[in-house]
Amino acid sequence: MVSKVLRDGLSVYVCDRCRHGYHDAVTAERCETWCRTHQKCNVSITEKAVGQLDTS
Repeated sequence: MVSKVLRDGLSVYVCDRCRHGYHDAVTAERCETWCRTHQKCNVSITEKAVGQLDTS
């Protein structure tokens, strides 16, 4: 399940598998689905990331 966090006052949606953050939930869901299925990141998805986040 994708997490929503605030970063610098903006909403960022985080893949719970690899912790990459995205400006939109759709891309974060695509990332999480890919990570769950392939146990690795997809560079065409992660190039859209705003970075890896620690949501703890």
